[in-house]
Amino acid sequence: MAPLTGAQVLAQALKQQGVQVVFGIVGIPVVEIADALQAEGIKFIGFRNEQSCSYAASAWGYLAQQPGVCLAVSGPGVVHALAGIVHSQVNTWPMVLIGGACETTLEGAGAFQEFRQVEMCRPYTKYSARPATIGHIPAVVERAFTSAVAGRPGASYIDLPADVIQGLAPLAVGLAPRFAPAVGMADPAAVARAVELLAVAKSPLLVVGKGAAYARAEEQIRALVDKYQAPFLPTPMGKGVVPDDHPRNVSSARSAALSGADVIVLLGARVNWLLHFGRRFSPTAKLIQIDVCPEEMGVNVPVAVGLVGHLPLVVQQLTDSLGGPFAVDPEESEFMKSLAAHGRKNSERQNERYLSDELPMTYYRAFAEIKRRLPSDVVLVSEGANTMDIARTVFDFQQPRRRLDCATFANMGVGMGYAIAAQTYYMRSRVVAVVGDSAFGFSAMELETAVRARLPLIVIVINNSGIYFGLDQDQYEERRDVLPSTALTPEVRYELIAEAVGAKGYLVRTPEELGNAVDAALKLDDGLSLINCLIKPGGQQKLDFKWMISMQYPLDRLHYAIFQLLFLAMVPSVIATTTLAKKAGSIEQKLVVSNGQPSLPLLMQARDAEPLSVTRGSPTGGSHAYTEKCAEIENRFLKMATPNSTDDGGPWTPLTSLSKPYPINVEGHAEKQFCFRITFYAPASPATAFDLLANVLRRPEWDELTESTEILQSLGYGDSINYVKMKAIWPTAARDSLLISHITTARLSDNGEGFLNVGQSVEDSRVPEKQAEGIVRMEAALAGQLITKVSQDDRMKLGLEGENWCKVVQIADGDMKGWIPKSVIRFIATQAFPRSLTKVCRQLAQTPSRNESLLLRDLQGTLVSKQVRDSSSAATEEKPAIVKPVIASSVAAIPAPAAVVRQKRTRWMVWIRLILRYATPAIIAALTSLLFNILMKRRS
Repeated sequence: MAPLTGAQVLAQALKQQGVQVVFGIVGIPVVEIADALQAEGIKFIGFRNEQSCSYAASAWGYLAQQPGVCLAVSGPGVVHALAGIVHSQVNTWPMVLIGGACETTLEGAGAFQEFRQVEMCRPYTKYSARPATIGHIPAVVERAFTSAVAGRPGASYIDLPADVIQGLAPLAVGLAPRFAPAVGMADPAAVARAVELLAVAKSPLLVVGKGAAYARAEEQIRALVDKYQAPFLPTPMGKGVVPDDHPRNVSSARSAALSGADVIVLLGARVNWLLHFGRRFSPTAKLIQIDVCPEEMGVNVPVAVGLVGHLPLVVQQLTDSLGGPFAVDPEESEFMKSLAAHGRKNSERQNERYLSDELPMTYYRAFAEIKRRLPSDVVLVSEGANTMDIARTVFDFQQPRRRLDCATFANMGVGMGYAIAAQTYYMRSRVVAVVGDSAFGFSAMELETAVRARLPLIVIVINNSGIYFGLDQDQYEERRDVLPSTALTPEVRYELIAEAVGAKGYLVRTPEELGNAVDAALKLDDGLSLINCLIKPGGQQKLDFKWMISMQYPLDRLHYAIFQLLFLAMVPSVIATTTLAKKAGSIEQKLVVSNGQPSLPLLMQARDAEPLSVTRGSPTGGSHAYTEKCAEIENRFLKMATPNSTDDGGPWTPLTSLSKPYPINVEGHAEKQFCFRITFYAPASPATAFDLLANVLRRPEWDELTESTEILQSLGYGDSINYVKMKAIWPTAARDSLLISHITTARLSDNGEGFLNVGQSVEDSRVPEKQAEGIVRMEAALAGQLITKVSQDDRMKLGLEGENWCKVVQIADGDMKGWIPKSVIRFIATQAFPRSLTKVCRQLAQTPSRNESLLLRDLQGTLVSKQVRDSSSAATEEKPAIVKPVIASSVAAIPAPAAVVRQKRTRWMVWIRLILRYATPAIIAALTSLLFNILMKRRS
């Protein structure tokens, strides 16, 4: 007998372990291994990317309950396949990766694709080794396979140097036997304790995990459900262990079931993120956990009883020991009635979505059309964020291991590898992969692999032109210069890729077209079909099951919406936060308008601070130091607001640029986290734009954010008060800052009149330098608007139709010390700003032109008249004094006696109101931001 090569010995050893198929990619030095496998009758399916073939091997391990085998070339090939190794290890599925390596004699010499592969794989596998000689190959293979299936299943790695693969065995090599994994039963005493808990449970719940599906415990678990009559809840890959149409299935009332159960039995389910780490369980719930791995007992939530053993045997023990149904008659149980009510409500909501005639289609409408055409024994591969989450609630399964998804490790890109493995395993059933367009992009070229392998797959790409959500063609063109990070090219023709590799492709836009395409694909039993299903590109609403801690975009969009509402005010208003200073009881304010020099400021000053004196006698009078401060602020703002300035406070980074329907440009400061320069062109005169954007007198919707007279009275003001109506736009109050602001109508450009509205926060010596509890210290924030008239030449360059246009430059600078996530800032800059600015421009286009002189008269008539009255009353005083607050709003005359009485009666109510008004939004915003960060980390 001729001596065998290492590749041939490996092929025989794999056959001895029952290997039927190997997924891989050939190249130096593993080509000989693939040839030897085929010579031994083992099917070899060659892939286009090691990640996909490693995912195929991982899925095979789950479906076949024996290690799936992946073959990869040395170096980069093994690195790519590491994704499947970790995927299998985390999901507890058996898998063996075989990687080529450089010759042992060339190690350390810089050989071709030399890499320390055994060391790299060891932390992520149960066993990682390299046979020293050809004679060691069978023993290493046996150890790798036994390790992969024994106890808690996982991954193994075998490293094969080129000289071992290609060398000849000097003697006959004996093959190692195949060992079956040991199985065991639970401790009878522990089973008895579990039975005692179940016997007195009034609202029990069985949670069926993917471990139950892997262990093939469906027969025993169905018997347990039928005998005990308890409701059960399958995890996403536990679906079908007990048929989804079983009357005790409470999937449609998931949250209510988890929170209302008093005894929860975990059947091959881990208390990880898929079960919210147990945080949704009732605090008084008792847990009975059945798992093959003792290390899993009590993770995240303490267990009352832990049953360690082979799941089918342990469930049989439990069923045999139970006397019958749980303590309360299931038909009379309030718990069961409550779950039924929740289930009906959610099902009704979902059924309404199935019938939607909206075009483009929604996820629910598309899935409903697919669902009613698929055979009952279909194997469904589901991948993608929204696609997978929503499909889980739509498709039902009557058999186990018929639904495959990203599982515990939540990898993206598993879809095509899963589908190829599933179709290879289930040769008599149809495998349908329903994948999102983003997820499909990870493994699209495996279409060619499936065609070459003659697998009758059906791939349905749910195409919403983005990750989570995308843009339609018009939105895409408008924002093409700076696209949202979630956007993909609209309506990519994926069906043409399928046709290019020899498959059948369909492009569908309506439910009827989708239904016809699915019917046609099902009739094609000797080739692959791909259906490119175009759906609504915007965010899709899911029902509030929140099984993944609602990490996909319904909650993210809610989070974004909260911040959008908070920051929309930034565009039409100057920054202002009016709340209590840490040591002060109030803030006094004064606002006057000057036609020219910036000598009439708005001063926000802590009540117990040393007053800033102004000279009485003239409404335009002011101290020299204060006037200089205003001039300094104005000059700094104008530098930032003038893009052509050589010293504009940069560097600036373009974030968003739109040309239609209105020119809008958003720039972000490269060094400051929350500093924006926003430039837009509005179809209105400067006076009209200023009147809408900055004149607090003409914004009645701000009234609800104005301090009430009761609060002002209780703070001890005198007989009359004027107060400001300025909208606070920060999620937290800048309690430790003072604010200086002024408004001027000086000629700011050669084109004509302009308006300047600028504010600057100022540090105060009495503010603690260190951040106090509950206070977010804001840097010296500058904000405001420069509004100028657009010349005819500029209108022609920009393609602006009509003569009445103004240019608005908005500066928003507020460093919140990293409090706001970058993803939220990106959303605000790329979506919230453009949307709100477009609405502002549309409103200005419909607003009657405002006369500048009348505007100034209105402002000065309200502001200056009151100041003159206060000033003249004290004209005879020799020393400087503080002018009482004169604010841009209606005068509220309050008799002094009433103020005294109300002060005694309402001060405690005022503090409650202040806390509710300022602290509560800050806490909610902070918690929302924290939750957002957690969710984004989990998604990534």
